[in-house]
This record gives sequence, structure tokens and C-alpha cells, in this order.
Amino acid sequence: MPFAKTKPKKELYEQTIEISGAPKLGKTVIASMFPNPIFILTEPGQGDRELNHWKPKTWTSDETYIIKSCTDLDNAYLELCDCSGQFQTIVIDTVDNMSNIIIDDILKEHNIETLNDGAMAFGRGNNVFERKMRTFLHNFATLPMGLLMISHLKEISISRPGKEPLTAWRDTLNDKTKLIVQSMADMIFMIRKEGKERFIYTEGDLSVEAGSRIALPERIPMGKDGREAYQNLVTAFYGKNGDKKLAKDELTTRILKAEAYLAENKIDSFEVEKRVMQSRTKHLLFLDLDKASIENMQSYLQHLRNKVLETRKDN
Repeated sequence: MPFAKTKPKKELYEQTIEISGAPKLGKTVIASMFPNPIFILTEPGQGDRELNHWKPKTWTSDETYIIKSCTDLDNAYLELCDCSGQFQTIVIDTVDNMSNIIIDDILKEHNIETLNDGAMAFGRGNNVFERKMRTFLHNFATLPMGLLMISHLKEISISRPGKEPLTAWRDTLNDKTKLIVQSMADMIFMIRKEGKERFIYTEGDLSVEAGSRIALPERIPMGKDGREAYQNLVTAFYGKNGDKKLAKDELTTRILKAEAYLAENKIDSFEVEKRVMQSRTKHLLFLDLDKASIENMQSYLQHLRNKVLETRKDN
């Protein structure tokens, strides 16, 4: 019987990730630090950041384009299919409002006020919504890019017999969207502020909704800004318990292996030392890997891997 083996996701940028958090805690900033992101914006609120975001070909305004319909989502997916080498991370900001857009389209199409009206009664409307939501998210997830899904956060109180109520935090996704998002996510991150410090939670309990298929520290300090938060996340991923030296050693090993493969197969002239030096200088800012930042090393590694993938696709 013919069979094949699944390809394990070994890099951070290959993961499907949900990031939830309260407003102004750095969700979008962290997402913007991932390699070459393209944002699918379903609501405003990106502040003064300049973000590459999808817009229709007919949109000539300089204003930020906010996704308005399922047609927009379809077009965004189809166009990303043709430019996977240009962008390396898809960011849906936010997946909460993406679900609202899909619901609104269903209501307009069937001229109803809720998903339980008319021909959509008896659960049909919810089933149609679930199929559409699952299809859109899985389409984006199957592109050769990482996928980040941003969600808002809410505080709830959990009653406990004989005990004080427990304060807990949950994303604001509706039940069907939550099931789809969290079942396909490799990592579920929650950003919370404790006192004056912010943390990325990677493991969940009764109060925190988080989890990871890859061993990470229970919480990762975000530091003073989004850049430091992302650097700490990359360090935690490659350095296991946040060991920066271990993370850089691991990234160095993977970069050297990728460069050697390109050179051995004479891809993009990497068999010429000068070409390798040019590539490192452009992407790492340094010839010496030890001097490069962790986030630049991860981005460069993805750049090298994309070259390999493009060659295999052409062949």
C-alpha cells in the first residue's frame, strides 16, 4: 500500500499560532516581527505601525484596507497562492472579526437576521458558518507560510463550590471558531500583564488558555518592546528553556546546513563563497553568524529554506 510520512515542523515560522491578549499589549507588534508578514486586516487598530497588508487590486486609496466580505477573503487567498515567495508569514488580525464577516455574509445572502432564521434554522446556519470558517482558515494554513491568528481577550469568573470564584482569561472567539482555531494551532499563546510586566503564556491551566505542541517555558517575558518580546520567543523556541547561546548555536547549525545544501546543489550561485557572504551581509548585517541577532538568524534561515523549496517546486 502506498504511504508517505508527514513533514515535521522544525522552525518557529512554520507554526500555526493563535495569539490572544487585551488591547495595547503587543499582539500586532509581535506578529509584525515574524519574517516578511502580510496582514489580513479585518478591523482597524494597528496604530502608527506600517504593515504590509492585503488590499483589492481596485483599491487605489492610501488608506488602510479592512477586509469587508468573504469575496475579499477568497481573493486574498488566491493572490497569496501566486506570491508565496514574497511573503513568509500570514497574519489574520483579528480572527474574531473574520468570523463576524463570514456570519454577516451568510445573513445577507439568505436575507435573515440570525443564523437560526428561515432556511438556516435547526442548526443549518451554524453548520454553513462552520464549513466556511474552517475552509478559509485551512486554505490559509496550507499555504507555504506561517500562520498567525490574533484574537482579543476577555476576563471571566469561574464558580467553584465551597471556594472563592476563580478569575480566568479566555479568547473572545465564538465556540465554533474557537474549536477550529485551537484544533489546528500548533501553539496557543496568551499575552497578559502582571503588574508592570507583560508575559507570553505558553501553558494553560484553569485561569489561562494556552498550550504548545513543542516544549517551551511556561511563560516568556516580553521585555520592554515588541522586538525584545519576539527575540525572547525565538530564543525560547530554539534554546528550549530560553538559553540564548543554545538558541544561537542551534540556528547557526541549521543555517550552515542550509547554505551547504544550496552550495552542493548549485542553487542561486551559493557554491561561490562571495555569493554566500553577500547573502549574509544583506540578511544578517554581519558575515560572522555569532554577531547576528537571533531574529535575523531565524529570518535568514527561512530565506534559505525558501530557496530550496522554490527549486524543488520548479523541478
